[in-house]
Amino acid sequence: MEFDVRSAMLLSSLFIGMMAFVLFFLRASFPATIRGISEWAVALAILFVSFALFGLRGVLPDFLTLAVANLLVLVGLSLLYFGSQRHFELTVSTRNWTIFTVLVALPLLWFSTVGPNIIAQVVLTSLFMTIAFSFHAHLIWRHGSASFPNRFTAFILGTQGLINLLRLLSLLLTDDSVDFYGSSTLQVVYVTSLIFGSMLGATGLTLMASNRLREDLEHLARHDSLTGCLNRRAWLNNCDQEMDRSRRSGKQMTVLMMDIDHFKSINDNHGHQVGDRVIIRFVKRVVAALRRADNLGRYGGEEFVALLPETGAEQALIVAERIRSTVHNATEVPGCTVSIGVATSDVNVSVDGLLARADAAMYRAKNNGRNRVETA
Repeated sequence: MEFDVRSAMLLSSLFIGMMAFVLFFLRASFPATIRGISEWAVALAILFVSFALFGLRGVLPDFLTLAVANLLVLVGLSLLYFGSQRHFELTVSTRNWTIFTVLVALPLLWFSTVGPNIIAQVVLTSLFMTIAFSFHAHLIWRHGSASFPNRFTAFILGTQGLINLLRLLSLLLTDDSVDFYGSSTLQVVYVTSLIFGSMLGATGLTLMASNRLREDLEHLARHDSLTGCLNRRAWLNNCDQEMDRSRRSGKQMTVLMMDIDHFKSINDNHGHQVGDRVIIRFVKRVVAALRRADNLGRYGGEEFVALLPETGAEQALIVAERIRSTVHNATEVPGCTVSIGVATSDVNVSVDGLLARADAAMYRAKNNGRNRVETA
């Protein structure tokens, strides 16, 4: 049975249109922190019109089904790229891309209207699609996480870039004519890859948006909303895992229990909003003083805990004193100080027991004048 290019193109345009609708719906229901969906939705809507025009060639004037349709492809692919830049919270750079698009669009219009040349039109469009798909695939692969939706979408876009490159080379190196609805093997392979690649790419973008929502929800479930450090449950889970490793390896681990001194007075004298800013600044300074392998968690209110894996008492005291000094020497107003209790594990202590020792040491630091470090 002969492959019906026109019907396939029209059906694919309907699918892309539906995916544009899905993304518009997602944009309305997803949090504003997940960016780029609006650009993707508009881009797919533009590509829906473009594919529909391609499918109606011979029914509508050639100016619409060639010139306008090709220009819409340029605009749609550009918007998809800009949307991905926003999705990964990168600076959206439109200047160079817009110049490149115009440099392709102007001769494309010339060869569509003034000096009609179908080969030149296809060469220009294939050149643009090769670069657009390749750049887009590289962007997602480089800046996206190693999740299936990101890798899948990057693979589809990269494959589309390669196919368009091969088509471009075949046009430049051979004298073959171009018949979009032709039944030659090369033309059928190209059109089929374009159709299914566009459908899979649209699906991939939708999966990327959903995956980003899942990642954000998982992050919220594990992190404190004000400071961004681990919440109590997530930190305790990390502490349990590290305790198991410590027992197997025979290496010590240390817990720091920290409490901001006189924090109630800061809230009473300056208000809770200022108190929140003090906590945020405190966490930033503590994170800067900790090592890369250490874990900081908010234990409750103005009380924080730090897990120092494979760390003995002597080294832990150095880290704790660095934290105390960094917080004490801060120049922001209002400032704060911190009392720190240090407890190091041994073979007989549990996580609860280690935390109890660190807590007792912290209260000893407060009773001895605050702004100091005490060991269990």
